[in-house]
Amino acid sequence: LLLIAATRWGLKAGGGILEDLQASTGFDTLEISADDDLNQSALLVGKYLTPKLYLQYAMRLFEETDVLSLRYQLSPSLQLEAESGTSQGLDLIYQIERD
Repeated sequence: LLLIAATRWGLKAGGGILEDLQASTGFDTLEISADDDLNQSALLVGKYLTPKLYLQYAMRLFEETDVLSLRYQLSPSLQLEAESGTSQGLDLIYQIERD
């Protein structure tokens, strides 16, 4: 509960410590993700290697599993995502945006 409260209070969206760290390290993403299930909380670190290629590392805070994912934008509505952790996967994601 404390992690969720801290995340909602400022570590994730405010002008907090993680935002300062992100600015000084050059990462595009540096945040703590916390859902209702505390065991799924993770520190996310991500960087765009090119405008279409994004690399993200998720380090679980309460489990000993880490996830490395790579996302490549094939077209405006199609992306390819590969993930490696306790299991490996490859997804082709088609997205349609509506107003």
